[in-house]
This record gives sequence, structure tokens and C-alpha cells, in this order.
Amino acid sequence: MKRRLLIIAAVLALVMSMIPASVFAAEAAIYPVKILGERLSSDYMSDPVAGWEYDPETNTLTLKDCLIEADGESSNTCILFDPDEAGQTLTIVVSGGSTIRGNNAEGALGIEVDDANLVITGDAGLTIQECGIAVYHSSIGNKVTVKNADLTINRCQNGIVGGGDLLIDNATVDISDIAVGLEERSITIKDSTVTAITSLFGIFATEDKISISGNSTVTAECDPEDPEAVSIASTGEFDLQGVEITEPEGGQTDGYEYGNLERYFVFAEGSETPATRVVIKKAENTVPPTGNVNGTFFWTGMMTISVLFLIILISRRRSANI
Repeated sequence: MKRRLLIIAAVLALVMSMIPASVFAAEAAIYPVKILGERLSSDYMSDPVAGWEYDPETNTLTLKDCLIEADGESSNTCILFDPDEAGQTLTIVVSGGSTIRGNNAEGALGIEVDDANLVITGDAGLTIQECGIAVYHSSIGNKVTVKNADLTINRCQNGIVGGGDLLIDNATVDISDIAVGLEERSITIKDSTVTAITSLFGIFATEDKISISGNSTVTAECDPEDPEAVSIASTGEFDLQGVEITEPEGGQTDGYEYGNLERYFVFAEGSETPATRVVIKKAENTVPPTGNVNGTFFWTGMMTISVLFLIILISRRRSANI
């Protein structure tokens, strides 16, 4: 009897040893991020060789001396953010010079966000190149923010495009060797340097306005030989605060029919066609008043009243003497 029990126990032990340990492990948590087509999970949250690490608690993807490169086989979307709930935000922090490269693979996308927001930030430069679209988001009401960052996009078909809003805040964005630079529902540029040298569309707000303010320098240029090309255009009127058009000389914004719709463009003085190169930068002689402005007005008014009262008093005394 004991021998039979020992045999049964030995057989069970042998069978158990043949079952993979993963069968007994807890199911891995799945996260709303894919890199080169591979879904991130609690079992796959970093790649020390490629140079990236994901924090699911904050939806933050950190790139440090990172290279994410499409191979044309597994997936041509380098980074995809597709949360189940709309309106979530993926933050990409660049802490070391990093590159996202599509290698001109068919349909290559650098960063795609699906019904969500995207923030690119960090103290190092991020380069996106050789993609059909460098940064793409399709949903109205969502936003792409480039803040305190240095972003370079080149050798792509399209730069940052989508149906939402774009905010560039205290950042440098350099776009070149590309067909379309920035094309979003609305575009806001604050205290930033933005350069878009393109063949077709430089900077285009498709449904709302372009706002530029603060210590900003914006350069937009398109192919002067292409009659369909646009350097900078806005569906709503331009909102320029503390900046001015320095090129073309005497440049001004005005409405112009384009594609059977009126858009707003920049024109050289006396020209009837939109300028193919536009530079907008911080306006000269825009030093704000210092000190207590209300206090200054108050004391100026009081001094004026005192002087008038003194003049009236002197006039009355002279009349009495007479």
C-alpha cells in the first residue's frame, strides 16, 4: 500500500513538473500602449537596449538615448496609445537624445494616439523621421502638447496632424524636408520657436485660429512654385499678441478664398496672393509699463486738480484786488 502511494506521488510530481510555471502565475496586466506592435504589460514595461521605460501609474513613457525603429515586418507604428476610455493622456518624457524612425515603411507612423491626448516634454531632443505621419491623432476635442521640449521632424510626409488642438509652449519645434508641417483644428504657440519648411502646407489651422504670443519666433515656408502650397493659414482670424509679422515686409493678415472657403493668410504689402514665406516674431517696443499703473493715474489726476484749483484761487484774488 505504501509503495503504491509512493508511486502515485512520484507520478503526480512528474506531471506537475512538466506544466509551465506561467500556468500558475497571475495574469499579466495589459496596458494601452504598443511599441512596434507589441502590447505593453506588467511583464513587458521596459527595454533597456532600446532605451525606453513605461510607468502605468502615470501613463508616462520615458525615452533615454532611445531608438525605436520600424522594421517593416512586425508593425510600422512605432508608438501607439489606444486606451479603452477616451480622453486619457500619454506623456512622453525625453530625458536623453532619442529618435523614432519609420524607415519609410509603408504607412509608417511615429506616434499615434487614438481618442486621447499626448504630451511631449523633457530636457533632451526628440527626432522623428522617415514616417508617413510623425505625430497623428484623430479625435476632435483632444490635444497634442509640446512643452519644455526640443522636437525635430524631418524626412516625413506629414508632421503633426489630426483633428484636435495643438499647443506648443516654451518649446522648439523644427520641421523640414516634409510635405505638411502642422495641420490641426487649432494651433497655439507660446514663447516658442517654430520652423516649418515644407513643400505643401507649413502651418494650417483647419477649423479654428492660429494664436501666437510671447517671446515666439515662427517661420513658415512652402514651395513658391506650387500654386496650391500654403505657408501659413488659419480658418479663424490670426490672434497675434506681443508679436508682429516681420517677413514679408509690411505683411498683414487678410481673408482669401481657398478651396471654396475663406481662410486667413499673410500677404505682402500691395500683394493679392498669400506670401510663401512668413516670419512672425516678438514685436519691438512692447515693453510693458512698470510700477503701479493705477496709482500713477491717481496721483497724476490729483496733481492736475490741485493745479487747476490753484489757478482758480489766484484768479479770484486778482479779481478782488481790482
